[in-house]
Amino acid sequence: MTKIAPEQETPRAEMQEVETKKSRTRRELNHVVSGLKPPYSSRARRVALYLGLLVAVLSVSSVVGQQFPTSFRVPFGSATEAVFEWGVDHLAWLYEPVAESLEDVLVSMQFMLVDLPAPLLALLLIGIAYARCGPLIAGLLTVALGFVISVGLWDETLQTLVLMVVAVVIAVILGILIGVAAQMNRRFEAFVLIALDAMQTFPVFAYLVPIVFIFGPGNTGALIVTIIWALPPVTRMTILGIKTVPSESIEAATSCGSTGWQILRNVQIPLARPSIMAGVNQTVMFAMSMAIVAAMIGAGGLGQSVWGSLTRLAFGQALEAGIALVLFAIVLDRVTGQGKKSTGHGLFSDFRTLVTTTGAERPALVKRAFQQHRRTILTAAVLFAGTIYISMVPALRFANFETPPESLRLSFADPVDQAVDWLNLNLGFILDVVVDGIQGYVLNGVTALLLAIPWPTVFFVVVGASLLLRGIRGAALAAAGLLGIGVLGMWEAAAITLGIAGAAVLVALFIGLPIGAVMSRSIKLERTIRPVLDVMQTLPVFLFVIPIVVVLGTGAVAGLLATVLYCLPPVIRLTNVALRGVDSETVEAATSTGATVWQLLRTVKIPLGMPTIMIGINQAIILSLAMAVVSAFIGTPGLGQALLTGVVTARLDLGIEAGVAMFLLAVVVDRLVTGVNRKIQAHSHLVPA
Repeated sequence: MTKIAPEQETPRAEMQEVETKKSRTRRELNHVVSGLKPPYSSRARRVALYLGLLVAVLSVSSVVGQQFPTSFRVPFGSATEAVFEWGVDHLAWLYEPVAESLEDVLVSMQFMLVDLPAPLLALLLIGIAYARCGPLIAGLLTVALGFVISVGLWDETLQTLVLMVVAVVIAVILGILIGVAAQMNRRFEAFVLIALDAMQTFPVFAYLVPIVFIFGPGNTGALIVTIIWALPPVTRMTILGIKTVPSESIEAATSCGSTGWQILRNVQIPLARPSIMAGVNQTVMFAMSMAIVAAMIGAGGLGQSVWGSLTRLAFGQALEAGIALVLFAIVLDRVTGQGKKSTGHGLFSDFRTLVTTTGAERPALVKRAFQQHRRTILTAAVLFAGTIYISMVPALRFANFETPPESLRLSFADPVDQAVDWLNLNLGFILDVVVDGIQGYVLNGVTALLLAIPWPTVFFVVVGASLLLRGIRGAALAAAGLLGIGVLGMWEAAAITLGIAGAAVLVALFIGLPIGAVMSRSIKLERTIRPVLDVMQTLPVFLFVIPIVVVLGTGAVAGLLATVLYCLPPVIRLTNVALRGVDSETVEAATSTGATVWQLLRTVKIPLGMPTIMIGINQAIILSLAMAVVSAFIGTPGLGQALLTGVVTARLDLGIEAGVAMFLLAVVVDRLVTGVNRKIQAHSHLVPA
């Protein structure tokens, strides 16, 4: 035991005396300092501080100016264009073989499908849908194929099918490889996740400008754009699926002497298969949503039919191709989803077991194998018999669905165009009043207000809010984003885009929150509205423009209402989920105290479900910003119009600057909304049950 030296010992009385002197000195100092403080409460001091900062910001704004100074602008677009020009001149040997290979794959698949008898191809597609999902989806695909044949869109459908298959296969292979590699290296995983966030936040139309600049218009550039856009979901879900594999399974395989490759192949990937398949499903839907966008740079197919018809204002033909896209999108969503549940081993493993088994056990194995794989066996039998029959009948072997018989021809393009003409002639004056009212009292007011606010005021307010909500890093990100928008020369365009998107989100909340609240109280209503929401979220983005333009024509108001339709489903869906997910015991406790339905909704369900509702609001904001370019096609100003001009005129500098500004605006708004959601979640956890 160590003995304390006498000079280090401090008597208890001396220690108490020292502490007493310290406390007396502290009280005297606090008394003096309190005499120097103004006689305000902490809240009053905070308000005075905010007012002082506001006065300082307004003073700076009056000196600096209202608009972002043009002297701060950086020629980022010109520098980027110079870099791309250098790459085109010196690196063509690197990317041209890839482009030529992709073009060869597309042409080969198109010739292969053309050489197949059309009835056999249709039978094959229906058989795959039946084996995967059963008779309902097979019947829906039959209706979809009959529709495209009747309206004369068979060739366009095959072109879209080839583009989607090639893009999805390449994206899935690359995504799984990147996801597996990311799980082997944590630093590479962090880099991949950041890159995926940037790819999914960056406007899809901004990809078009550099791709066209490098590869030129046509199917090759459209294929590359589709691959880039469809790559993130499967990559992200592969990383998530491998990461969520139970550690016990990995430890068990390791204890058996398995190598890292064997664990990956036999344990991690099989257990992560549901997550990977969910990513494949999302990749297919992302690729399908690019059909019309890819048509802007020369891709054929159904997207070209929609895009070309819209540019000619042939709404009937655009509607026919749009309906075909919707039907095939729904079928692909179901076929690449979970499909039928697996009830055992694979068909080939069961067949191998059946071959190697002898004796009395074979009949039972045959019966069990047929029950487990009934759809697959029946599909194979029908396809085999159909192939033989089609090859024997010349009329079927050489059948061509490009020009359907007159008895099967279906077209409602002319009736739709006639209805549009009648609507404009008879109700045009009423619609003009509605459009002028929304334009004058909503859009013009919102955009004028945002443009009237001096840029330093916007900068300091947004950065201050980010500091309170997301900390120093969030404030730094917000400052960098706003300054980036300014130095790109896109401050005014970003303000207009934000105003239109904000107005669309407010209208969507005004409509969607009540519908979601009513859905949460009625199971029948939920079952009725849910398929409508599924269809709306499956629709390609351009199809939201067609009905609005048919009724209201072109302009900013039509773009506003199309944006409302596009961002409405997540608000309704997540409001319903949030209110239904409130703890039943809390609801029962409030009901037992005599709370009415409105009181229960206002004081219990909405506060507790607000975190989930905020997620829906965040999705609506991101979707409204993504719709900015699409609405620019019908006359909506802002960043979308600048980006569209860059795509149409092949101006890489303008397209890059507008795309980066759109990306920065989306990031700043997303971080602010997620910061609010975090504060709400933290507060909801502190509220006692």
